Amino acid sequence: MALLLPNKVGSPFSLNNIRQDLEMSHDTAKTWLEVLTRLYFCYAIKPFVSKLARSLEKVPKVYMRDWTSVSEPAACFENMVAGHIL
Repeated sequence: MALLLPNKVGSPFSLNNIRQDLEMSHDTAKTWLEVLTRLYFCYAIKPFVSKLARSLEKVPKVYMRDWTSVSEPAACFENMVAGHIL
């Protein structure tokens, strides 16, 4: 999972897609994402919306604490800005 997350920076994050790529259960993928977050490897930013119904449609984005690990320049820049905002 730690090797796949830098490629997912800047795009809407779906835990189900990661789960299918790694062929693991949803609970295991959720636990590993929580572990990586607690180890300051990555963090998620949820979109801000004022209406509850719309907030359920929006998915968070995952960013890396070390944005130099992101290979694509545009995603690296977005990750750097998200890190400064955080």
